[in-house]
Amino acid sequence: MLFPIIVPRRYNDGDRWVGPLRNLRHPELAVTWVVLGESATMTYVSHSDAACYREEEVDYEAVALRNLMQQSEEQLFTHEKRVNGALVFAAAMHPDGLGSSRLLLVKQWQN
Repeated sequence: MLFPIIVPRRYNDGDRWVGPLRNLRHPELAVTWVVLGESATMTYVSHSDAACYREEEVDYEAVALRNLMQQSEEQLFTHEKRVNGALVFAAAMHPDGLGSSRLLLVKQWQN
């Protein structure tokens, strides 16, 4: 399945990153895309993969975000601390390795 993943912007220093990369508002972070396979394998989407998705008219960015939303429906975060019922700390340490990518699900965090 296809997913977004947050990575350091420096991955693209010298325009050498293997695939598409979009800068986030944070000055040191970007998003790129991965395919999670069996046995916990993670393969980055290459520039040629992205071109194939575009040729097939697949909005891979939207598909990836939708997959992340679906995979996070039951568990947006893995650990929490509450004080008087109010959430003060949450950690996303999911076994899929995409914990930090769940920060892209802004609307879900607001609930």
